[in-house]
Amino acid sequence: PASPGPDPPAAAGRQLERQSFSVQFVSSSNSQVSAANGNLDTRQRSGNPGYVVGKPVLFGHASTANKVVYPASGGLQVPSPLSPFNAANPQGFGSGACPLTFNDTTGLTQVLFGRDMAAGCTARLSISELEAVCCQGSQYCSPGTRQFSQLSDDSGVPFFLAFSPGVVGIYGSADPLDSSQWLPLEYTAPLDLARRWDPLTSTCYNMYTGLNIRLLVASTGEAIYPQNKIVAALAELVVEDWTFSL
Repeated sequence: PASPGPDPPAAAGRQLERQSFSVQFVSSSNSQVSAANGNLDTRQRSGNPGYVVGKPVLFGHASTANKVVYPASGGLQVPSPLSPFNAANPQGFGSGACPLTFNDTTGLTQVLFGRDMAAGCTARLSISELEAVCCQGSQYCSPGTRQFSQLSDDSGVPFFLAFSPGVVGIYGSADPLDSSQWLPLEYTAPLDLARRWDPLTSTCYNMYTGLNIRLLVASTGEAIYPQNKIVAALAELVVEDWTFSL
């Protein structure tokens, strides 16, 4: 969409309206779909070849069997605190509450090239619920404090931070039929960080509280018309100490 400049002063009796324009190209050809014709897979581009700032980061899952990539619709996306309407849980609509189960429907937000972003959710916990989240899947809690928590999986990672490793397009025109045009989005798996609950201070030490996705980018090619590319990608869990206070 076009980026309008500052609104000019309105003349008497006139109303100013902002407008935006977009163009989408759709093939009307009835040609045979094949690898030879280069149209075997309908794919999204975020640049040609380099990424255009503000376009989605291409993301997918690689197949080691046939060396192709199955691209994700919408590119790389992270959970959004604004979940879509769910008739089974209407009170959660627009609340920004953290999902209680892995099957809970959460909204998704696209990760755009060259745009920093952050997303989060809200969890309202009693002291016993915080203890349960803390000790979920932790061997450093006593057996009596290991309770089931609806906010996290068996390893103690909150469902809102659930992440499936994959690959990202090096350039905005990465071809899913050529896995060499993609690079792994490395994921630092949860480590045994002695996550434990201290009943004296009501503190959970080494609680999983976030997921950082870092993309290292560079401009390549001619200086007068550089092409943006991704040269490295990493996702890692963040840990912090949580204390229950009144």
